[in-house]
Amino acid sequence: MCPNKEWFWDMKECEGSVPLGNNNTCKIRGVGNVKLRLNDGSVKVLSEVRFIPEVKRNLISLGTLERRGYLFISEKGEMKICKNSQVKMMARRKGSLYYPQAEMLTGESHASIKSDLRCWHLRLGHPAKGTLKALIQKGAIDSSSEDKLGPCEDCLLGKAKKLGFPAGKHTSTSPLDYAHSDLWGLHLLKAWVEENITCLL
Repeated sequence: MCPNKEWFWDMKECEGSVPLGNNNTCKIRGVGNVKLRLNDGSVKVLSEVRFIPEVKRNLISLGTLERRGYLFISEKGEMKICKNSQVKMMARRKGSLYYPQAEMLTGESHASIKSDLRCWHLRLGHPAKGTLKALIQKGAIDSSSEDKLGPCEDCLLGKAKKLGFPAGKHTSTSPLDYAHSDLWGLHLLKAWVEENITCLL
């Protein structure tokens, strides 16, 4: 259960209720995925998380994890959440609750979250700076007016052009006087020589 809508990825609206420990019930406003970044840098996805604005804490149901094949080992104030003999997540006890050693990743589907100009440049497929400014003026994206896009290496490489080959200035004075690189392949070169050797001679 999670009360923060901005933490969800691909949330869908749904109806239902969840009973709490004080015999009250809270309505479920939606169901979606929540992503956690663990201490080792890996990202874990919690699926079918209920969006309930009335709850005060983010809660992970151990019963639900157990039904999905996870095993819990708790000792000395630490809990290991394992599956297939591998530790998937660690949690530390504070008071009577266990807190996962992870940070929440904000859902990227909410355009209302403020981002810098470079972030929008990457999200929208590398548009020109003028296009981004026009979108900011229309209120389509939210970005600080002090943001600077700066040079984009991908844009520079994508618009770069190779130099063309210069026109040849060599004039042959005798047959086979000028050597060419084998760009066609040996069999095509042989065919060309057979067709043109009489002209050279």
